[in-house]
Amino acid sequence: MHTILQIYKRDLRRLITQPLTLVLALALGVVGGAYGWICIVVNHDPYGNTGNLKVAVSSEDTGAEISGMGELNLGSQLIESLETNDNMDWQFVDADTAVEGVESGEYYAALVFPEDFSANIASLLTSDAKPSQIEYYVNEKVNAASPRITDSVASTLEQTINEQFASQISGVVAELIANLSDQTTDAIDQSQQDGLAQVDDATAKLQSAIDGLDEASDSLGSAREQVSNAKTSLSDLTDAIDSSQSKLSASTTQLGQLRTTSSSTLSSLSSTAAQGGVLLGQAAGGLGLAAGQANAGLQQASGQLDAVIESAQNVSDDYTALLTAIKQSSAAGNDTVSKLITKLEQQNADYQQAIDSLRTVSGDISTTSSAVSGAVSTGTSAIQSGIDSASDASQTIGSTAIPQLYAGLDSYAQMSTELAVALGSLQQVGEQGEATLDQLDSTLASVSSTLTATAQSLGDAQSDLSAASTDLHALRSSEVYAQLEALSGLDADALADFVASPATLETTTFYAVEDYGSSVAPMYTNLALWVGAFATVLIFRVEPDDEGVDSMTVTTGFLGRWLFFATVALLQSVIIAAGDLVIGVQTTTALGLFATCALISVSYVSIIYALTAAFTHIGRGLCVLLLVLQISGSSGMYPIEMMPEFFQRIYHVLPFTYGIKAIREIVGGMYGMNYVKAIAPMAAIAAVVMALVVALRPWTNHLTEYFNREMLATGLIVGEEFSVAGRGEHRTIRILVGTLAERQEHQRRLRERHQRYMDRYPKMRRAAIVAGVVVPAILAVFSVTSEEKVVMLSLWVAWMLVIMLGFVALEYFHGKFERLLREENDMETTAELGLAWTEGQ
Repeated sequence: MHTILQIYKRDLRRLITQPLTLVLALALGVVGGAYGWICIVVNHDPYGNTGNLKVAVSSEDTGAEISGMGELNLGSQLIESLETNDNMDWQFVDADTAVEGVESGEYYAALVFPEDFSANIASLLTSDAKPSQIEYYVNEKVNAASPRITDSVASTLEQTINEQFASQISGVVAELIANLSDQTTDAIDQSQQDGLAQVDDATAKLQSAIDGLDEASDSLGSAREQVSNAKTSLSDLTDAIDSSQSKLSASTTQLGQLRTTSSSTLSSLSSTAAQGGVLLGQAAGGLGLAAGQANAGLQQASGQLDAVIESAQNVSDDYTALLTAIKQSSAAGNDTVSKLITKLEQQNADYQQAIDSLRTVSGDISTTSSAVSGAVSTGTSAIQSGIDSASDASQTIGSTAIPQLYAGLDSYAQMSTELAVALGSLQQVGEQGEATLDQLDSTLASVSSTLTATAQSLGDAQSDLSAASTDLHALRSSEVYAQLEALSGLDADALADFVASPATLETTTFYAVEDYGSSVAPMYTNLALWVGAFATVLIFRVEPDDEGVDSMTVTTGFLGRWLFFATVALLQSVIIAAGDLVIGVQTTTALGLFATCALISVSYVSIIYALTAAFTHIGRGLCVLLLVLQISGSSGMYPIEMMPEFFQRIYHVLPFTYGIKAIREIVGGMYGMNYVKAIAPMAAIAAVVMALVVALRPWTNHLTEYFNREMLATGLIVGEEFSVAGRGEHRTIRILVGTLAERQEHQRRLRERHQRYMDRYPKMRRAAIVAGVVVPAILAVFSVTSEEKVVMLSLWVAWMLVIMLGFVALEYFHGKFERLLREENDMETTAELGLAWTEGQ
């Protein structure tokens, strides 16, 4: 530790006693800081100067006519609004000039509104909507950032157009809604009054129809009773016909016996004639009685049928009137009622057909009664003639009595036959009447059931109308009516503003940064500290000398010179931090900024000094490569998630990553342990690099010596005189104490190894040269065809480092053998001198 402090004090005294050297050290801090300060100032508010960017604007819009809005020309409106806009240096020219100006580089971008611009936007209100386009031209060759700025302006303009059009359309729609709302509420009020009147009228008609149905049901009941009585009368008629047929059959039998008796003997003619007169009288009486009974039954049946027909016709007429009333009522639109009307109409038709059948039966009964009366009258006349002939038999027996008797009997037989046919026909009519009455009764029963169902449906319809009346009364107090009334007072301007911007962004900013320059200050401050540290190690000697130092070793010399570099780095950090404050970088604590810059500067100079001390110029090259990687991979400008995957992988091992985070905590404000989490890893990286170099330095001394010697030998590259302290003496003593035989054997083996190496040396050099050319060429080809260009570039850099390290190793071993041979020759000369001196004694 004493030696380390000796070296540090000596170097510090040299710096202080040489003013020019001190000024140079401070100037390095100013130069490094100047780069960061300039970048911070330039980026203080770059977007505040966009008003100097020339952007051409041209409108060829011919406008459009929109119903309810009148003439619309968005192109002209936008031109007028841009004339008062100073976000860009708007140049209002024609379309051809605008496009030509962008292509030539006179304008950064151009916006052209085509002639159908407004028409296409207006088509959104029709069924044939067409998208409207703004022609945007940009020259990306002129500048890297300007296209991004003009793109943002074009997007903002597009959003403004959409908002403006939506605002205008929504305003018109709002007015239409308010007008329609007023009209709708008036129509609802009028419809409520008309509806209530119609409902009341329909309810009255339905009630009348229901009453008519009740009366029709009563009429149907009465008709069914009359049908039952008619069926009883027809049954009695059938019984009378059967009795008349029996009596007619008996009379016919008696007349046959009379004819037989009168034919068997003429001798007893008088008595027989008298007997025939009696029998004819009996037959005439039986025929008259049968005919009277038949006519009485027919007349009764005909009267009852006529009563049934009249009653049934009345029911049919009521039925028809009922159907007419139902059809005219508002319930006719109901599906159930409509089906019942159809069914009632069919049943009414069947009912009328049954009535017509009864009318036919009644006519047949009248016809049959007339035929029976005629036949009985004819038969009676014939029988009476026979009786008269029989009574005169005694006078005319021989000449005319018998023939006349036969003629009367034959006439009576003929009338009996006709009467039997008439009775049979009457019996068929009775049977048909009974069947028709059965059908009529069934129809009446079906109609009664249908009327009951109809009455129920009309009752339900009446209930629905009652509910509708209640709903109509409650319409004005409904929520929908209230909403319509609210729409009538709709504010068109307020709605238009809302549609144009339905959502507003409420921003809550944590750790607010005043300007863009302060946002990028962490990146550029770290860059300035790294550049200052690198310049310090580049300007000042890395290898210390042993002047005024006792027993300096490689390790003590390394650590002593590190203290000197750390002191210079602290001075530079003070200059850079003070400069940040002067140019207005935001900070939550000035003392914290000074302390943070000091820690970062010492860490960076430690890493740069250690790599340079261990690998000389190669170490300096590694520091430059590390700087390049850190600029892109430390999330200084863009989030690391936006960077290629390669940089995301190395992000956590780059010192810049933690230095930038630490200064961000100072600029924006601290959160939790974030500051410690940034400073600790950065210091750890510097400590690890220092520890590795201290441990490896004894083994890399010869490499350092070789490089410096070779660089000085060129006369072109700056190098340092370097001697391997603490190791050469030990080897010399070991060789001196060895026996002569051992030394000669060692020399022989060393020369053999050197010869073998020199035999392979040209081939290894050629192989390294070929590998250094061919592999990078292959990687260059793949970098063109592959999307992983960052990976290819990284492999190319890594391979070049491998080749350089290979050349270093190749030349290192070449120089090592030469150094060992020189040492052996020196030792041999020393040994010979010692031997001669011994012999001279």
